[in-house]
Amino acid sequence: MSHPIDHAPFGRLFDRLAARPLFMCGFRPFFLASAVYAVLLLLMWLGFLAAGLGVPAVPGGAVVWHAHELMFGFGLAAVAGFLLTAVPEFTATPAFGRRIALGMVLLWTAARLAFWLSGTLGLTGEVLAAVLNVGFLGALIAIVAPRLWRDPERRHLAFLWGLGAMWIALAGFHADALGGAYPMRWVRVGVGVMMVLIVAALSRISMRIVNDALDVERLRRNGGTSRRHAEDDDLPDYRARPRGAISPSSAWHCTPWSSSCCPARSLPAGWRWRQQRRC
Repeated sequence: MSHPIDHAPFGRLFDRLAARPLFMCGFRPFFLASAVYAVLLLLMWLGFLAAGLGVPAVPGGAVVWHAHELMFGFGLAAVAGFLLTAVPEFTATPAFGRRIALGMVLLWTAARLAFWLSGTLGLTGEVLAAVLNVGFLGALIAIVAPRLWRDPERRHLAFLWGLGAMWIALAGFHADALGGAYPMRWVRVGVGVMMVLIVAALSRISMRIVNDALDVERLRRNGGTSRRHAEDDDLPDYRARPRGAISPSSAWHCTPWSSSCCPARSLPAGWRWRQQRRC
């Protein structure tokens, strides 16, 4: 007679881990993981180049392993950490929570292990690596997409289109690997999409810096109050905001087969000034 499996101990362990300060914000575990993982990858690659040390055997060889892990391992960890923290801030919604942060870190770690072992485990390992890696990015999209879409002005859809393009690149990589084709073309697509995501993120950060600087200067001039005075006339009566979302077709300009692989051409001006009412 079979007995039901008691999952309660696993749930309690998960909750205890999620309660640690490391998982309070999404950027904490993912930025730490991306920093440690980048150093590990570079040390392993230097050892391979300088001393012939072995690296994980994956379909396509050592260069494919190194490129995949830098782009879809290290790179997507940084993207996940940024978006899990920034999207609630951008959309004025509650934080995603500790359990989501821990769950995404565990999924990312499982995807890394699966890809490292994909050459050893054969077809089963390759399928498992594809499912976990594509699933990790799909889970990130599923988490952030509703809030980005429900934003009244949909000012940050650039991130959603960028994640969608990156998902296509990642899925294409593993489809080629499973089919026996050389998958590096999809890494190059991922590089172009990552450039678009970086520019989109930096534009939002610059907006916050400009707006905060204007607020601080106005408060300084007004003795700690936000009321506008005549001496503020030399300060812009505007706020920086996104000019618009990147359309899905914008990412096409950063693909290897495009003649204009330049994220600056694919993006709007980044931010513009918004006129505010005088009180």
